[in-house]
Amino acid sequence: MGSPGAYEAFGVFEDMRGRRVKPTVITYSALISACGKAKLADEAIEVFKGMLDQKVTPDVITYNALITACEKGRQLDKAIKVFNYMLSQQVMPDVITYNAMISACEKAKRMDIAIKIFNDMLSEQVTPNVITYSATISACEKGGDADKAIEVFQKMLEQNVTPTVITYNALISACEKGRKLDKAIDVFQEMLDQHVTPDVITYNAMISACEKGGQLNKAISVFNYMREQRVKPDVITYTALIAAYAKAGKMEKVLGVFNDMRGQHVTPDVIAYNTVITACEKNGWVNEAIDIFNDMLDQHLAPDVITYRALISACEKANDVDKAIDAFDKMLLQRVTPDPTTCSALISVFGETGRVDKAIAVFNHMRDQHVTRDLITYNTLITACAKNGWDDEAIDVFNDMAEQHVAPDAT
Repeated sequence: MGSPGAYEAFGVFEDMRGRRVKPTVITYSALISACGKAKLADEAIEVFKGMLDQKVTPDVITYNALITACEKGRQLDKAIKVFNYMLSQQVMPDVITYNAMISACEKAKRMDIAIKIFNDMLSEQVTPNVITYSATISACEKGGDADKAIEVFQKMLEQNVTPTVITYNALISACEKGRKLDKAIDVFQEMLDQHVTPDVITYNAMISACEKGGQLNKAISVFNYMREQRVKPDVITYTALIAAYAKAGKMEKVLGVFNDMRGQHVTPDVIAYNTVITACEKNGWVNEAIDIFNDMLDQHLAPDVITYRALISACEKANDVDKAIDAFDKMLLQRVTPDPTTCSALISVFGETGRVDKAIAVFNHMRDQHVTRDLITYNTLITACAKNGWDDEAIDVFNDMAEQHVAPDAT
């Protein structure tokens, strides 16, 4: 059944039926709720259907349990169907219903539906609570609309609903994604003024906001304050700080923070390794990029397309064809599908070292593996052909470009 709680609930339910005890609306609601806690949305729906077959009328608690089950199971479409059926049966939603629906939308990254439900709630004069506002702000954050998140937050304050750390985290994260650093700082300060204690999620969003805003010193200040408050940084914290140092070109600090993270017994993940390797690539630290990559393999982490893209690009900038080929071979061996940027970097390496035949082979491999050949790919290969006197091949590639409806540019 997937959960001891749900298994036991079904056991009790079957025992009741075996004893010819007729389940009531409370019984069905409890069973549906148990399914919801176990994220068994489909099973919850089957219980609901059985309830209807037995002519037991669901109440608002039943519908809330079922919508919550759909929400936890990340099945927005089913949640909407249940909600609409609820309305058709003249059962009025309450704040719990709306909260579950908005949360389902948030998980599905459907800000548009979340806002509609939120507005419907207000129209029906159902009073939102802190959970409603937090879920709606989080939906706006997932939808990339910082302005809307701020608007919902202001409405929350106007209604004298007190934000929690979850509310503030969602809003700061929305500002971070919307590159509104000043607003994120204002919200963070307000949070402190209201004696709401930031957690690791808060600090992660703040450091990331500073990184996106190119404010290294502020990122460092937030990180130091975090430590002063004895909040333990996690891998996301360190990765955000590494990205901030990388953006400022401070490679010694990038590697220093990476090593400090490991010294603090925080295990780097693929994203952390990718951030460091990309930083090395952008700053021309090819050997360090390779060392970090090899360390990643030693830690039994599986590199992804971002890892290989950065590594091959680093080799390309150093015109190190052998290392680029080695990285590409490893990529194919690990069954990681190259993207256009990775292939273009490899084509560029071959072009710069006069190995046009290899560049064309990569180009053809892209076609055979259905990897999109974009404008940059075509331009890179045409340049490689032209530089090395492969004029006929350059014309052939240009003609293929036209056949594939890729519009040339001034390059």
